Amino acid sequence: MKRSRKFFFLGLIIFTLLILYSSIDPAASNWFPKCPFLSLTGYQCPGCGSQRAIYQLLRGELFQAYQYNPLLVLSLPYIFLGLLFEIPSMKNKYQKAQKILFGYKSIYIVLGIIIVFWILRNVLA
Repeated sequence: MKRSRKFFFLGLIIFTLLILYSSIDPAASNWFPKCPFLSLTGYQCPGCGSQRAIYQLLRGELFQAYQYNPLLVLSLPYIFLGLLFEIPSMKNKYQKAQKILFGYKSIYIVLGIIIVFWILRNVLA
């Protein structure tokens, strides 16, 4: 029973955030938090623009979302696949694929991609 309550509250939080992000533009509102790394250093972190990208994605503006944070947009299929692998029937059926795509080595690959993105977005800006 505890687990179902946890998933209910998690779903409620996600639903509330989806409603919030689909109705309020983070680019035009001071209500959303600003990036502390950007505020302190003047450089963008890998997550900068994610709030604006989510807002644009929820409005169906894929290109505009990509402009705000390309890493977020490009990583969505990988994130959704990871969520699919958490479904018990999928987890048991595709264990080998899950181990390859989300195993120990993939953590370092994803970390490397994030670091390269972080550097390039500030060098090329």
